[in-house]
Formats: sequence, C-alpha cells, structure tokens
Amino acid sequence: MVVLITGSSHTGKTLLAQALLNKYQYPYLSIDLLKMGLIRSGNTNLTPADDQDLEAYLWPIVREIIKTAIENRQNLIVEGCYIPSDWKGDFSDEYLNEIRYFCLVMSKNYIKQHFSDIKNSCRATIFCASARSAGRRILIKRPRAGDGADGQFFIDCAPQSIKNTQM
Repeated sequence: MVVLITGSSHTGKTLLAQALLNKYQYPYLSIDLLKMGLIRSGNTNLTPADDQDLEAYLWPIVREIIKTAIENRQNLIVEGCYIPSDWKGDFSDEYLNEIRYFCLVMSKNYIKQHFSDIKNSCRATIFCASARSAGRRILIKRPRAGDGADGQFFIDCAPQSIKNTQM
C-alpha cells in the first residue's frame, strides 16, 4: 500500500508521516527532501521558490516511484506539497486500489483559535489585498472543487501562491 499525504504548508504532513513510520514501520519519502537533493546537486536550475514549476518537475519522478513500489508490493508513505490535485488521472484502477490519499487541512475554527501560532510559523512575505486589510500575512482560502475537503479551509503560506491568487 502507498499512502499519499498532501496539504498546505504547516498542516502536519511530515509529523503524520513520521507517526505512521513509527507505528507501521512503513518507509516514507519526503518530496521536500527529494526537491532539495535535486536542487543542491545541480540536477535542476529550479529554486525552492519555484513552486508551480517544481510540482511539474517532481511529480513525474514521484509518480513513477509510487508505481514501482506498488509493482514490487512495497509499502510506502509519500508526503509533500507537490502532489497535483488531479493525481488520480496518472494511475489506472489497478494502482489506485493500492493508494490511500490524505489531504491535511485546518478548519476555519482551528485557524481562528490558533492564528498567532500559524502566522508565526509561516514565511509568507507577500500580502494579498484581503489578507493585508485584515492585518494578516497569510491567505486563508476555500479549497478548489474536487480536492475532497468540503467545508474546510486551506492556509496558504507560499508567497508564490498568494501572489498569483485572484481575490
């Protein structure tokens, strides 16, 4: 079985993957570690700030790792922000039957109660008009249709995402 864990920055993806590793002894792949290895080794000219390009670059690699794990009947946890929302389209039913997908989100109530902690852990430096008028440095937004997070909200701490979001 392959477990995919995705979600916005600071939602606890790595913490959950580590807990699953400890409980089930399933190895896990951090897409962020893969990203930094490829960047630091010079295998790409992308930088950590190139979120959209990184997803397009990393996903084909991660997708084939997932397929190989399933074909070899190996358990694997994959966690990171670079799993596209349409990821299912890259797998046949044979593969999908072996994949469990989790998208971590924070409820609106949780965000309100823990806003200071969330803000302090984010590194967003670009303000959108809506966030600026509220005196906040992060964007709270509803997920896109099909993300499977009805009634939940995403915290988006990525400056690139905030800059490109239409409010």
